[in-house]
Amino acid sequence: MKIAFDAKRYFHNSSGLGNYSRTLVDGLKSKYASELELNLLDKPKGAFPWWRSYGLGKAASKWGADIFHGLSNELPFDLPRSVKKVVTIHDVLFKSRPDDYPFFDSLIYDFKTQDALKRADIVIATSEFTASQIKKYYTSELDKYYFRKRLNIKVLYQSISTKYLSDSWVPDLEFPYFIYHSSFVSRKNHLNLINAFSKVCHLFPHNLILAGKGNLEQDLRKLVEGLNLTDRVLFYQYPSDEQLEKLLIQSSGFIYPSFSEGFGIPLVEAATIGIPMAISKIPVFQELINGVESVIWFDPKNVTDISQSILQLVQSKHPDYTKLLTKMDATNISNQYYELYQSLLD
Repeated sequence: MKIAFDAKRYFHNSSGLGNYSRTLVDGLKSKYASELELNLLDKPKGAFPWWRSYGLGKAASKWGADIFHGLSNELPFDLPRSVKKVVTIHDVLFKSRPDDYPFFDSLIYDFKTQDALKRADIVIATSEFTASQIKKYYTSELDKYYFRKRLNIKVLYQSISTKYLSDSWVPDLEFPYFIYHSSFVSRKNHLNLINAFSKVCHLFPHNLILAGKGNLEQDLRKLVEGLNLTDRVLFYQYPSDEQLEKLLIQSSGFIYPSFSEGFGIPLVEAATIGIPMAISKIPVFQELINGVESVIWFDPKNVTDISQSILQLVQSKHPDYTKLLTKMDATNISNQYYELYQSLLD
């Protein structure tokens, strides 16, 4: 079975979409080396800027792909009918939270996603929540404009990189801190987190580490300065994988106050390490964490609620994430993808 992938994220993205691409493809390589021939197609030197839209499909067909898998919400327009098509939809937040995206970016994301849904033989959603959002925002459009195409959606969770060792949590007791690693964008809700931390941080010695990058960083730094918290709220910009892993392992707790997510890779990474966590009570997190009793929940819009959750986190002990980690087991997920690919050729 010959499978071609759009490898832009695999090679050039260090965050969520890149991690998804690498854990999926590397897992398939490891488990099914003799059954699968995989081709990671990246933009050739000197290719036109639009090569991923017109050029990538032709390259996959010329190589002899049986299946093409678009790993991030889109498929090339020049894929022939003879090649089976799979696309992963990570989220449709540009539809549910349009104010978080530039207007023309939203239009492009919407167009590419709708086109991929029209042409894909199988659509993979990375959570039940994302599957429900796809149906909410696109079923009527496909019914109206595409001869009532029936969406074939499969929910397959994302496996987590084996670089994170299960239950490796060893908090730094001399200089304790909580951590949130995420892009500095409005959806991630750093503003409420910082304000919540400011209300209770005098009651405990823990600092707050914010690791990531994004266009709101300067605004966040100004807020921290205005609250006189420059010695309590610390920024780690562009931490390496090794630095981030160490920061997670030595933290006293993980805080995830996001307003909305399609999945939640940082949450699962923290669970793999075994870190206690306080997280937003949003549908996708409730789906993933279902059955884990020791997690602390809060309303991400309520600063007081976040403050109280931070106080609870100070006292939190080692949680049991077995149920969650079983769902994200790399071998199980590789098996599910292999079976899905095989079903297209049977």
